[in-house]
Amino acid sequence: MADKMTTDLTFGHGLVWHRTGSTSAAICPACGKEDDHPQVGEIRNPLKPARPLNFVSCTRCASTFVIDYEDPDYSDPMVYESVTFEQSLKFYVEQGAGVDFLARPSTIAHAFGAKKLLEIGPGYGFGIDFAEKALGMNAVGIDPSMIANVGSKQLGIEIISEYLKAESAAKYGLQDAIFAMEVIEHFANARPFLEIVRANLAPNGLFVLSTPNSLALEDASQTLLLSLLTPGYHAVLFSPDGLKAILEEVGFKHVRVEAGKDSLFALASDDPEKIASDRHTDPEVYANYTAKRMQDIGETNNPLWSGFAYRHFKTIINADEKERGWAFFKALTEEYKRRFDFDLADPTAVAARLQAEFGDIDGSDNRSVWAQDVPFHIGNMFYFAGILHLNSIGTEEAEPYLHATVLINDLYLRFHNSRYYNDLETQHLKELAEKLLLDRY
Repeated sequence: MADKMTTDLTFGHGLVWHRTGSTSAAICPACGKEDDHPQVGEIRNPLKPARPLNFVSCTRCASTFVIDYEDPDYSDPMVYESVTFEQSLKFYVEQGAGVDFLARPSTIAHAFGAKKLLEIGPGYGFGIDFAEKALGMNAVGIDPSMIANVGSKQLGIEIISEYLKAESAAKYGLQDAIFAMEVIEHFANARPFLEIVRANLAPNGLFVLSTPNSLALEDASQTLLLSLLTPGYHAVLFSPDGLKAILEEVGFKHVRVEAGKDSLFALASDDPEKIASDRHTDPEVYANYTAKRMQDIGETNNPLWSGFAYRHFKTIINADEKERGWAFFKALTEEYKRRFDFDLADPTAVAARLQAEFGDIDGSDNRSVWAQDVPFHIGNMFYFAGILHLNSIGTEEAEPYLHATVLINDLYLRFHNSRYYNDLETQHLKELAEKLLLDRY
């Protein structure tokens, strides 16, 4: 892997991924291999600028990990210092959370009759909310972060504000299923965490987790690389072999790891039937859930309402339900005028307004006020509106929406870069819109 990573990459604001080419003696936190592992890169830690983060790649399993990693305190508001907490929360509920992905573990568990589940590190809590509201499961979360505290209140779900401890099994009882989505990469040594998970599971219970795929570093784009590294927060990027090894080491008899382009999705149990499912969230169940949650929220929380609205619209368009899509788009247009003073039917004017207000985002002066009254998903909403027009009317009618996606998403990506982050969905939809426009000419 080190041979492919030959050039430095600069992300702005002093954040440089520097390819080192040397080695470091260490024990791999995934497979346990003790060796002189090759250093694949070094990057500044935004949380502790005086201590660069040195990433090495295991010579046995190809997992990538940080040498001498120090955990941030997720209950400390300072972990959000690169952007206001309000902005971080707003982005997550409006755009950042992959709610359909977070719903997949409970979809799998529900299919084999699980009733009681625990999610560790649920963040805002969308996975728990789906399990309860859409599937009728008894779900609880454990997470000490500020975003979990807020999500628990805004969604009306139970998230215990503490770190997972060994006593959790006795306190909350054995669970039919436990989930940990994008959690394990935050531990320099995940074994104690995984042992607690196993102790909390009922006999033949199911553990589901997701985590970045270290193999994606081999040919990662600059956008993907920053998301994979997430400087200061990701201690270990597991390979498929490394993740399977550590799950088997803590005692799971059966482990299945699905390797995606940039992420891993793993199921572990002592019951082989529990790990065999390849189920994904049913689009109709998900569409009904998002529609119902929009209705529940009503006027109480515009970012949360619009986040469900965007996800509902996306689900309808991806299902190519044109009649339903048009009806919802017309309703959305009226609501967005009322709530946000944006006309979704005039994407050119919206893009021009945002460019005039925030076109100099690279200078950072606007970061404190960026998108206070603008949904983070507005460019992506235009993409799906463009697809609706393209599939129903024609290319010419779709073009203004696709152009708006490119212009607005470029602004948003520059904003994300200013806070050491990249949003892959925003990047992906911008690229799709560019391709559709290029094909037109």
